[in-house]
Amino acid sequence: MSRLIHSRLLLSPSRLSNTLGSIGRGGRYFSTDSNNKIDEPLKVEEAETLPPPPPPVEKLLVLGGNGFVGSHICKEALDRGLLVASLSRSGKSSIQESWANKVNWHQGDLLSGDSWKEALDGVTSVPKRATETELLTKFPYGHVILRPGFIYGTRRVGSMKLPLGVIGSPLEMVLQYAKPLTQVPIVGPVLTPPVDVKAVAKVAVRGATDPVFPPGIVDVYGLKRYSQQK
Repeated sequence: MSRLIHSRLLLSPSRLSNTLGSIGRGGRYFSTDSNNKIDEPLKVEEAETLPPPPPPVEKLLVLGGNGFVGSHICKEALDRGLLVASLSRSGKSSIQESWANKVNWHQGDLLSGDSWKEALDGVTSVPKRATETELLTKFPYGHVILRPGFIYGTRRVGSMKLPLGVIGSPLEMVLQYAKPLTQVPIVGPVLTPPVDVKAVAKVAVRGATDPVFPPGIVDVYGLKRYSQQK
């Protein structure tokens, strides 16, 4: 964006009728009045370059951001430079980590319109936990559905931390090669490999904010593939 600044000398009406004459060197106008004075030409100062406005920052509203998956979604969104708000019945999270202080925590009922009104201020995206039927009905062409199966990671239960990765990570390494067997009735779902909660959070944030993210259903194999992309 540039702004061009003009400055000119004003001529009185009595002199305006006599200023028509020849143009000399340098583009200066020579008047034909009796005083034979030289009128200054139009002056154009250098353009002042204004910095472009900063791009708008996206704001994510995470429902239940103090939960197991929700807290990882909040952290992932903050790592991507997004503004993050959370709405839950308990309000502010008890997580004692630096990133939690950057989240705008809202306490309220998800079924109350008043709670939503304040929490949605400035929000551009809302990752939502819902049934596939509900999403397909409301968003038939632009939905992103995650099918993570068993999610492992460090889960907080009160003051305790349960390292689910001790079980989930080895199972993921073994079962990732059993993809053809997942189509077998009854036993197939049991052989679905677990997925890291960080991978789920990464794809959830990307699916909610990336306009070119392909809509559709993302299974555990898609979660792993998309989470490895930058």
